[in-house]
Formats: sequence, C-alpha cells, structure tokens
Amino acid sequence: MIENKWKVIDRDWLKIIAIIAMTMDHVAGRFLIKGSVIWLIFRIIGRITFPLMAYMVADGFTYTRDLKKYIGRLFCFSVVSWFTFSFFETGSFLTIQLAEGNYTDYPYNWLYISSLNKTLCICRFSVITGLLCALLSLTVCEKTEWKLPVKILAVCGLVLITLNCDWGWFSIPMVMVFYYMRKNKPAMWISYGALSLLYIFDFFLFTNLFSPYIIGTFKTFRIGMILTPIIIEFLYNGKKGKSGAAGQWFFYIYYPLHQVIIGILHILFS
Repeated sequence: MIENKWKVIDRDWLKIIAIIAMTMDHVAGRFLIKGSVIWLIFRIIGRITFPLMAYMVADGFTYTRDLKKYIGRLFCFSVVSWFTFSFFETGSFLTIQLAEGNYTDYPYNWLYISSLNKTLCICRFSVITGLLCALLSLTVCEKTEWKLPVKILAVCGLVLITLNCDWGWFSIPMVMVFYYMRKNKPAMWISYGALSLLYIFDFFLFTNLFSPYIIGTFKTFRIGMILTPIIIEFLYNGKKGKSGAAGQWFFYIYYPLHQVIIGILHILFS
C-alpha cells in the first residue's frame, strides 16, 4: 500500500518530466553562467531526459500497435531535428558546410580535405536519431528472421551512426538494457549503473566522429543520471496516461520547436 501511494506518475507525466528537464538543460547551456550553482542544478536535472526517453522507446517497442508507424514518426522527426539541432548549437540550419582551412570546432564533425585546404563540416544528429537507431536495432533483433551474423552487422552499422549523434553510442545499449532486462529489475539497474559510470567519467565518448576520444574526464553534472531510477522505480505506476495522440504529437513537436526558440533567443540576447 505504501509503495502504490507514491506511484502517481504515468507515461504522460514521464514525458512532461523529460520535457521540463530537457528545457532546463538547454536553457542552462545557452543562458546561464557555466560553473554557477544554478547552472549545475539545471544541468543535473537535465540528465534525466535521455534515460527517460530511452526507457519510453523500449516501452513503446513493447506495447506499440503499429511498429512501422512508430519507426516512421521517429524517422520524420529525426530528420527535422537534425536541422533544428544544428540551429540550436550553431545558429545555422545548414547541417553540412565546407569551411576554409582545417576547421575542428565543436559541435561539427569534420573531415579535412588537404588538396582543397577546406574542411567538410557535418553537424551532429540529434538524440532523436540515436533513439531511432536504438528502435531499429530492437526491430532487427526481435522482428526479423535474419541470420545472427547479419543481425550483428546491422546493429553495428546503427552503432556507427550513433557516434555522430547527441549522447553518442549510449542510445542503443541504454534502450536494449531497458528492453531486455525489464523483467529483471536488479540486473537492469546494475547495467544502467555501469552505463552511467561510463557516461559520467566520459569513457570512450566521442566528442567528434573524426577526432580522438577522451578517456576519463569527470563531469560533475552527469551524476544526475542517478535520478532516473528513483523516478521509474518509486514514482512511475506503469500506466499509459490519458493524453492519447495529442500528448504523443506534442512531445514530438516540442523537441524541434523549443530548439528553434532557444536558438533565436540566444542569437538575440547572447
């Protein structure tokens, strides 16, 4: 009875929490003083977003009535979000540019063409693309009759795509942990903890697809990853919610829309 009393959050509220945390994180990154207390608080809370989104993708794969439509929605919004994410991070909707000289600035992935003395700059994909790759990985593993080597090759190809995404390669293993271990909570949270430690200490996290990765860079705000198990285990009741299609589309639309709004405000007031 005590446990049920506190489990008042349904799937709709998980989405709302993810949206609020994401907005706080992005506001901190654009408008707050880096290293300040309020910046740290906002960014810690912001770490809730990605694990909640990964959890909802695993949940969605389990319960969706039409997997093709689900994949189609994520694909469409991953394309749109690539342009809005570029605008949010760089102030330009141009996701691919050819810059003079050897250009290596974040958040572009770069490939220097020495013969032209130019750099091919490709902006990172958004986290939506990473989650799409995770959903496709589950589809390959669970819904196809391909031979095991082919499945492994396909998933590895999707992992390569996520190296150019926000949150990097974490998307696929995070979603798979939530899906394959959903019936074994201790194993699920131990695995989640291991992934969180890799993220917190920045192990093998690519900052740029073509640049060397940095190993062992501790980032304090990433400890916010520990908040997600608390929300899911002690507050989430497993119910769908009552928002229906409207709530579903609001989440999809809000993601690229808020990036554009914050990007415009940053240009006006930076």
